[in-house]
Amino acid sequence: MRLLVLSMLGGVSVAWVVQNAVPPPCCRASRVEETDGLAKKKRKKKKKIEALESRLEKKFATADLEEASPPPEAEAEKKLAGWGREAEVSFIVRRTRDEAFPPNVVVDDGAPKKKVAKKSAGRPLSALVESFGVDETEAGFAEYVEPEMVDVLRREFGATRPTDIQKAALDAFDELSGDLLVPGPTGSGKTLAFLLGSEKPLLVVTPSRELAAQVGKVAEVLWPGRCATCAGGASVRRQIERLRKIKPDVVVGTPGRLAQLGSEGKLKLSRFRTCVVDEADAAARRPHARDLELAYAGLLRDARLVFVSASVEDLLQTTDAPRVVERAKLAARVVGATSTSRHPALAGDKAHARLLVRRRREAVDTLRRALRATDPRVEAAIVFVEDAVASRELESQLRDLNFRAFALSGDQPDALRQAALREISKGRRGDDPPVLVATELAARGLDLSKVSHVINFLSLPSSPTHYAHRAGRCGRTPGAPGFVLTIAEPKDNRILDALARDLHIPIYPAIPHMGALHLESESESES
Repeated sequence: MRLLVLSMLGGVSVAWVVQNAVPPPCCRASRVEETDGLAKKKRKKKKKIEALESRLEKKFATADLEEASPPPEAEAEKKLAGWGREAEVSFIVRRTRDEAFPPNVVVDDGAPKKKVAKKSAGRPLSALVESFGVDETEAGFAEYVEPEMVDVLRREFGATRPTDIQKAALDAFDELSGDLLVPGPTGSGKTLAFLLGSEKPLLVVTPSRELAAQVGKVAEVLWPGRCATCAGGASVRRQIERLRKIKPDVVVGTPGRLAQLGSEGKLKLSRFRTCVVDEADAAARRPHARDLELAYAGLLRDARLVFVSASVEDLLQTTDAPRVVERAKLAARVVGATSTSRHPALAGDKAHARLLVRRRREAVDTLRRALRATDPRVEAAIVFVEDAVASRELESQLRDLNFRAFALSGDQPDALRQAALREISKGRRGDDPPVLVATELAARGLDLSKVSHVINFLSLPSSPTHYAHRAGRCGRTPGAPGFVLTIAEPKDNRILDALARDLHIPIYPAIPHMGALHLESESESES
């Protein structure tokens, strides 16, 4: 009991608290009753907790484990305070049971048995690869080009016969006079087809700098010293100097840079007899559509337009570049021998698999195991992510795991992008495969022969066509297998099933096991 005493010292109030004062009798009686009640509640709670412990221990105890030493959690100090004690006891006993019973110990607790599917490793994923081959025609390139060019094609590209899409396109260039719409799926050899078949001088428009560099490189091999590449991100002064110096027969560029050079009078667009729009569905959409329309306005009306696209329907439905798309709708469509149920970009030696993770944080470890697998061995890989931020984050995580990882996104300086592509082109060195972490738009049209794996990392393609675009990045060398892996969560199974159905391909469940990727097999067991 405390008493408060007030006094006045010089007009200032001063208070003293007097402790240990003897309380009145009524207060003492109330205090005793309160103390007895709390003690009674504590004893009752203690008995309840002890009874709970006893029931839980009897439920989970077995004769085989009577002498087993309990884990550290079971030796935790018991705190008899409120509801928290019950939760603590429950947690400790659960952990004790989980750690005391390893997977190979069967506990008979009297519960009814039920059959569950246990996942195990089946045959290796590499066993799925089937040689669909490349359909080739009887006639060689000599039917279409000069003997000197036949030697160049054989020596530089290993091409002795045109593929079916190349033959169809080359025939259309010879026999038809108007605009052409060429369904050019990834990996079908469309670049050689339009370079060899088009009338010169030739203008090639591509939606990305990397694709412009690739096409320009092929053109330079075919006609050394007669080609120029004018893409954004590079020195415009050097490009103008080259245009003035060599007056090229083939100019390859991105829409923005070509529109700039044309408006400044540095590139006379009206002199080109043929204009090829490669990956036309992407070039005719934002942010390239406006510049494509400007470049188109500089061409002569009778110039031939050739639209090459793996997504023809996407091209014809876009409204971002109306004048260009109107020409595409009136163009004659080239029909080759590729109109099968399977998407042409998925032909060849390719296997498709899904690796499911229960939690997103497990995805990086699953990716690590896939990249380090010895079967199938990764020569080089492209990992697709949602956006530029995700590409940089995953690049950092993979480098922490000692991978040669390189991010590729549209907002990077051109020097970094080219350096990343050069590293991927070198292929595997020792135990470290190079990994390109890219967005779908940044990797559009890339032709990297060393890439053996394409991995969709928690980033599902938005359509079957986009899946085919991604899958077409791997296994591009004739006879070389390609593997398309999708790391996803179980909730994404429905989307993957729909993609497999629409593309007429199986996407098998797979698991990493013993340093390799295996098909997932299920066996029923009782539990």
